Amino acid sequence: MKKTKIRLLLFIILILSLMVTLSAPLSSRSYFKEEGACPAREVIRFHVRAHSNHPREQEVKNRVTREILSEMGPLLEGEEVSQKAREKIEEKIPALEELARRVLQEEGLTHSVEARLENHSFPSRQYPYGYFPAGEYEALRVIIGEGAGENWWCVLFPPLCFIHPPAEEIKEGEEIQVRFRLVQVVENLFPVAYQAEKGDKKEK
Repeated sequence: MKKTKIRLLLFIILILSLMVTLSAPLSSRSYFKEEGACPAREVIRFHVRAHSNHPREQEVKNRVTREILSEMGPLLEGEEVSQKAREKIEEKIPALEELARRVLQEEGLTHSVEARLENHSFPSRQYPYGYFPAGEYEALRVIIGEGAGENWWCVLFPPLCFIHPPAEEIKEGEEIQVRFRLVQVVENLFPVAYQAEKGDKKEK
């Protein structure tokens, strides 16, 4: 039975390795070459907060987000040095505020807009290109009005906002559910071996 367990373990490791490798597109994989490197030192995130959760305010927030990303995309395209990206973003902040105000005016709203580059506390996030643990990250933050509504997130540098959807927050218990699902997959693939392993545990 030990050989069966070893083969089962090797298969699981192989599947997990393939999942990790294939889940990160080539366009983003190059930004995380150093194994074990903390992304917080090099990452600049993008955070937009709506005035409120009213559907109209959320629509406006989404439009502001799209307009800013359209403006920042060409600016950061091909940029590989975080300090240079930071300087470009800082120089662009007044223009981004003006852009957001223009969008609000076109939408018939008079909210204030404030854009700033600062350290901000973020919860754990799962992106298609990697997992970001909770903690403080540098971020371009755009606050519309009171900033009391739901927010929008992505990674501005490396310029991954432009090739990936926004992230999902990792909630307590999700990791356990993923592991449980993996066990189900293995059990379906190797029902005889899995049942034999459970039988060994009962005999001990």
